[in-house]
Amino acid sequence: MHILRLIALWVGMPILAEAACIKQPQHDQFLSNELSIAVWNVAKLNHQRSANDLELLINLHDLVLTQEAITDNSPKHLTGARYKTFAPGFKMNRVQTGVATWATVPATLKCPLSYTEPWVRTPKAALVSAYPFNGGELWVANLHAINFVTDRSPFVSHLTQVLNTLKNHDGPAIFAGDFNTWSLARTQIMNDLLKNAGFSPLTFTTDVRSRPFLGLPLDHIWYKDLEVISGSSFVSDSSDHNPMVARFRALPND
Repeated sequence: MHILRLIALWVGMPILAEAACIKQPQHDQFLSNELSIAVWNVAKLNHQRSANDLELLINLHDLVLTQEAITDNSPKHLTGARYKTFAPGFKMNRVQTGVATWATVPATLKCPLSYTEPWVRTPKAALVSAYPFNGGELWVANLHAINFVTDRSPFVSHLTQVLNTLKNHDGPAIFAGDFNTWSLARTQIMNDLLKNAGFSPLTFTTDVRSRPFLGLPLDHIWYKDLEVISGSSFVSDSSDHNPMVARFRALPND
């Protein structure tokens, strides 16, 4: 093990793994110019109905971003966003969790990222994927943010890690997931960093996002260079997070 990693483990410093972006086979399929997206922390699919609920979301949407996804319990009957890209996070009892992004077309680039919780030493996953869209590409960042830390700097570093990867793309992008914004300070950090990077927060006509602390939502959808058609969330009893859904439209090409 690298000496700097050993030191980080000893003193409780966060470990940041830079993205190793991997080009995928190119193809001539494109996401729809008017696309639908769902974002949901599926809580490891522990509920007896959660796999069926996830399958329904995948079959109804062009993109589905899940957090606390697991590798060995994917839905079987997929007709919609059936192409899956995965980035590993925490593993326990041989169960590998992470984040998964499902799409109606295969990704042409995937950038898995990992950031270790400073004190509990478990990795949190993020994934940046690229998809053909409107004559160019749509980049999609799927995040499960670090949680068990009150110091602001690791949270800043984690979001910056993803934003630095997104800087490689000049065009439409979505940054969504479970940001673990359970405090006003973390919410403000997220707002400042993403707005400075050119992203706008999605507003919800029906907003029942999970708010376990101080009435603050943990889950968010941010976007840039896209037109919003709609945004909403709905109650689910098969996870401790409620799914978010949105529709976007491509901007006219110059």
